[in-house]
Amino acid sequence: MTEDIGMTKLQLDALREVGTIGAGSSSVALSEMLDCEIMLRVPWVKLVGIDEVPSTLAPPRDLLVEISSLITGDINALIVMVFEREDATKLADIIISNILVRKETSVLDQISRDALSELSNILFGSYLTALSDFLDVRPCHHVPLVSFTMTERSVTDIRKGFTWEIKKALILATEFTAKETTIKGRLIFLPDSKSLKLIIEKLDKKVGE
Repeated sequence: MTEDIGMTKLQLDALREVGTIGAGSSSVALSEMLDCEIMLRVPWVKLVGIDEVPSTLAPPRDLLVEISSLITGDINALIVMVFEREDATKLADIIISNILVRKETSVLDQISRDALSELSNILFGSYLTALSDFLDVRPCHHVPLVSFTMTERSVTDIRKGFTWEIKKALILATEFTAKETTIKGRLIFLPDSKSLKLIIEKLDKKVGE
């Protein structure tokens, strides 16, 4: 049964390493783009049931910003970058301050949303490239979309409209450090049941080598 699918510590460690490689590539790309050192690391990785996602993100009723993208190809999935709203605003200000001269803002205006979308686009691409190289799969992600929600509805609205069976979520803790500020986020990878089985099969072969 899909509900019983899990991962061993060795498999999760391997996926954390994939996340770390993707984070390294993202750090280089973002630092070069912004002419400012941006460090990104992945402290931990968890595989949880879809209903457990909100409790791993933030306290109930917190305002969240989600940047999501559809993944097709060898893997059908959704990939979502989640920030608490205050952290999203700080990160957007860091990005924009290296491109435009403007005062800090507490509002996520269109420029801020575009900045977060571009950052997530780079992050998604780097992560999927690392996953592709490690597992020999060919995923392709689509244009990211920015949305707003509350903790208890996280990923729920994003999943609407999709017929895929999604039972599990791979959550990668992420920490961005720039200009002496550390901002925490969550990268959530939501493969459909068939794709999750494929990933686990590929992991079994890879970690057994």
